[in-house]
Amino acid sequence: MSQLHFQETFVGTVSQTTDIVLAGESSAAPIEPDHTIVVGCNLSGVVNYTGAYVAADYTAGQAAAYPSVTILVGRLTAAAAPIDAVFIDKDSADFLTGLNAATPTLQGVFRNHSWVFPTPLFALNPIEAVLSVTYGAITATEFDDAVSGGSWGPSSVATNPAVNLFEQCLAAGKVEASTLSDTNGVGSASFVNGDSISLYVTYTLTKTRSYTADPDISGNGTATIMVGDVPVGSAPSVEVATPVVKTVRWQFVHDSALPAPQ
Repeated sequence: MSQLHFQETFVGTVSQTTDIVLAGESSAAPIEPDHTIVVGCNLSGVVNYTGAYVAADYTAGQAAAYPSVTILVGRLTAAAAPIDAVFIDKDSADFLTGLNAATPTLQGVFRNHSWVFPTPLFALNPIEAVLSVTYGAITATEFDDAVSGGSWGPSSVATNPAVNLFEQCLAAGKVEASTLSDTNGVGSASFVNGDSISLYVTYTLTKTRSYTADPDISGNGTATIMVGDVPVGSAPSVEVATPVVKTVRWQFVHDSALPAPQ
């Protein structure tokens, strides 16, 4: 059997692209806030995970598998509760205090915003006829109720917000790799002072004005007053402003000196 060779060498090219997705998420805000409320909080144990983080297999092309992630949001709501109580109180000053001195309370917004009334009762407010102004109770969603329906886990689905936050922690070096190698392992993100986790709540505010005539009269009859062409009596005459939307960033800043909320 003869082996014959053609005395010329030919050149070809071969290429392949391997797409490698690194664990990590953008820490960009999901929405632009109107105001920020800073809450000091011990974030230890807030971002928890169980199980192994299975890295992608270069040879087989296997996708990564995530551990099961749970966010203990109750620790955040507990830290926020004292500030939230002031934020929604009708008797609060126009602004919060301390680090949040530039952030208005809800009463501050109600009192100072330039409200627009599409169908006002009067061309001008009857200042000369006003005997009293009383701010009614603010009916507002408390912070813990606003976030109670969030996707806090446990979840190992890549698109779940809890897993997204876990990946942000992983990308920021807040997760020890050694805690992700054991399928029976458990761990939590570690934070240093100044690290923060932010939650965003969009509030829709509606302002209503209710006018009634002073019921204290001399003699018989029913109290009434004419303001322009509008009669006002004992039954409330109401005007409602165009709702205003305010987005508040609740920024929980880690402080190791604070006790971890239970």
